[in-house]
Amino acid sequence: MQPIDLHNAVILDTETTGLSVRDEICEVSVIDALTGQPLLDTLIKPTVQMFGTVISIHGITNEMVSDAPAYSEIHDQLMTIFKERKVIIYNKKFDISFIRQSAEKYNLTVARKASSSFCAMKWYAEFYGEWNSRRVEQIYVLLRC
Repeated sequence: MQPIDLHNAVILDTETTGLSVRDEICEVSVIDALTGQPLLDTLIKPTVQMFGTVISIHGITNEMVSDAPAYSEIHDQLMTIFKERKVIIYNKKFDISFIRQSAEKYNLTVARKASSSFCAMKWYAEFYGEWNSRRVEQIYVLLRC
């Protein structure tokens, strides 16, 4: 098991309006992995409404995002942050798919990939000894329905 190299790395986290293909990001945070300094930390005004279940999970309400920037307003900044850095993401496949979904709503291009990216969820599961790729794929399919 390899240690995580934090040199020139950032940590990404997102919150979304839901789990379907129509949903999008409503909050994005990126911090420098070595210093913990925020590089981007903002609510995002989605084009779709959030409902009770998702609001109860992350605590972000429609009112909280009503004056936030649209995804299109932060997209370039996010892509610039990713360009030259390794991106560490817990559940990489999920967050990247929602970045793509949000960008597509505004006909924006998503960089093919960051300098490199790393799924902390897979790393931790491997460390803990409970990784099951078949199970994760099943869960992912259920989330995307």
